[in-house]
Amino acid sequence: MLLVGTTAVACSGSGPATGPTTGPATAPATGSAPAPAPAGLDPAAQRYLDAVVAEDADAPAAAFAEDAVVIDVGREIRGRHDPAGPLPARRPRRIPRPPPPRHRRRPDHQGRSAVRPTRSPTRRDTVARQETVTFDNGDGTTLTGDLFLPDHPAPAVVVAGTWTSVKELMADRYARKLAERGYAALSFDFTGFGASGGAPRDVENPERKVRDIRAALTFLAGRPEVDGDRLAALGICAAAMYMSDATAQDPRIRALALVAPWLHDAEVCAEAYGGDGAVAERIKAGLEARARYDETGEVDYVPVVSVTDERAAMPYDIDFYLNPERGAVPAWPNRFAVMAWADWLTYDAIELAPRISRPVLLVHSEDAAIPQGARRFHAALAGRKDILWTEGTQFDFYDRAPQVELALDTVTAHFDRSL
Repeated sequence: MLLVGTTAVACSGSGPATGPTTGPATAPATGSAPAPAPAGLDPAAQRYLDAVVAEDADAPAAAFAEDAVVIDVGREIRGRHDPAGPLPARRPRRIPRPPPPRHRRRPDHQGRSAVRPTRSPTRRDTVARQETVTFDNGDGTTLTGDLFLPDHPAPAVVVAGTWTSVKELMADRYARKLAERGYAALSFDFTGFGASGGAPRDVENPERKVRDIRAALTFLAGRPEVDGDRLAALGICAAAMYMSDATAQDPRIRALALVAPWLHDAEVCAEAYGGDGAVAERIKAGLEARARYDETGEVDYVPVVSVTDERAAMPYDIDFYLNPERGAVPAWPNRFAVMAWADWLTYDAIELAPRISRPVLLVHSEDAAIPQGARRFHAALAGRKDILWTEGTQFDFYDRAPQVELALDTVTAHFDRSL
């Protein structure tokens, strides 16, 4: 690990155990003040981005400082310092200047050779417009989304956020900032959530969400402002599982990025939810609630987050979800369908990794949710894979400036070289 200022960054297959994780089954710290926006990227992250812009397989070894660590295309390049060991006392080195923009030739839709410049990951464009859009999910249900467009034709990214969320919680934020970086980006409400149609409402259904993502790709590919041959996916928290599933199934997704990814299987669920017995109890409650719904049409709900209701899916004081200035927006009803437990807890995202051969980037922290899931998923990926370890709680990656900006700059660099 390389420590510069207050931000720790290690690009490696595993990060040091620096603190407890936070997530749906772990009580988070509360009352933390927003971290100030950094004047610039952490030097280690900047070297990572500079190397990516170079788009050369050997660039990371040349661009990184001797004590940096990076995994690129499954290779681990280590310097003289063990990232898990003590840090050397030193001043930050001068950051290498990024290479000048290059041009590469790429066939256009008619097979002709077209020239497009590679972009710097720190480029900022003015968002031309934000458009409310609707599209069909494939079974006649209308989904509603926000499409953010730069002022030029562009590749496109479909964006989704944490479980039970609506687009206003964090997907809109990431989509807007991707458009500022030159990408068309679509955030949307899944079937039964927010402004989208469909019933039953507010049910976390992985299979249905993956189907919706694929419908969103079809919508994006048909937009005249979008290069339909250059599509990518970005998942934050639980959407990392659904975007990974869609990528494993749909070859139209040419690059995948996962920020603060919640990636679980039965083993991780047992660790996160208090053991196999506790998981079995939730699955049983979910199956019983599903049977009642099938019989009566009534959905049993509990809060997603609550400090007073022990039945809540996350019975903790989580500022992001309870603070109206953060995630407690009017469009989010803070309710969890009990019947969703069965599908949620039996969903295996780790087994998807060997089926994904497209380039994948993960941005995560040891203080965020289930980092062990991210490490196992990353290790099992079949194609080019990068993982960037930084600092921050799970909820910092939803709306805090340092984590969101670092994640977006790194994600943009990943898409720049992959699309």
